[in-house]
Amino acid sequence: MKTAGESAREMANERRKMRRLTAFSVIAICVAGICVILVFMAYDRPIVKTWGILGALAVMAAMLAVKFLLDRIGNSAFASMDYLRKREQDALRGAEGEEAVGRILENFAQGRHVVLHDIKCPYGNLDHMLLTESGNIFLIETKAHRGEVTLQGETLLVNGKPPEKDFIKQALSNTFWFKEELDRITGQNTWVNTIIVFANASLPKPYTVRKIQAINQSFLTEHLFRTDRLVSKVNLWPNAEQIKASLHGRAIPLKPMPPQSYYLYLNDQVRGPFTTEAVNVLLQADSAKPDTPCCAEGTQEWQTVATLII
Repeated sequence: MKTAGESAREMANERRKMRRLTAFSVIAICVAGICVILVFMAYDRPIVKTWGILGALAVMAAMLAVKFLLDRIGNSAFASMDYLRKREQDALRGAEGEEAVGRILENFAQGRHVVLHDIKCPYGNLDHMLLTESGNIFLIETKAHRGEVTLQGETLLVNGKPPEKDFIKQALSNTFWFKEELDRITGQNTWVNTIIVFANASLPKPYTVRKIQAINQSFLTEHLFRTDRLVSKVNLWPNAEQIKASLHGRAIPLKPMPPQSYYLYLNDQVRGPFTTEAVNVLLQADSAKPDTPCCAEGTQEWQTVATLII
């Protein structure tokens, strides 16, 4: 089971490694370039003596080319390292935000509710899931952006500008996938309460966009208490263990499909239901024929054994 913010911290560590690798590569290239320049400086006199002015120009051009190449590599590498440093800081800030929200959820649960973090999905990890004893299920996405969050139409803006990702579209994609998973696990038409929690930014008021709630971290506990008092449309608490197991990658079907059964018209009477194996035994014993009338359980249509089974 993953902890809150674990994936974000792993991402920050990866970016730190890439930044350090870039720095070591730049140092190695610079050392090699300096060595090349020193070699040219050591042999410039013999070259000039042998080739004259052309040799001097060739040495100068080679040294300038090496310097130009080092400058280009250095500038590109420094820009890359700066970008990776900022991305590393973003990941660390995201991890801290997820950890803070995770603590709030754990305190809210008090060991009575189910809390999961960092759930894998096709659109990236789902930050948090809360399943309460009341049967309500919450999908919580944490955002660590700083500044003021406002709403323009159906788009959440950060400091008056659209963020790098559309928070609402991202939350909707995650919600649709999560609902499909819950429907598959439980065999019910489930309902997901999705909340976007801003750990560092301020919101003038809570926003609701396409049934997605956007709130400050400080209002999360109050919002959970208020929402959990409402009667759940579908009580998922009896399915808690199946949900936990499936979301951990150990899918357990709640209601396996029963084998298909059939009724046969034998000796002027409707007999059954029989499983497919039982019908085959009757055929082998010559108690039923391929043209014996047969009806699948749960239907009203009579056909023959040959049509439905053989």
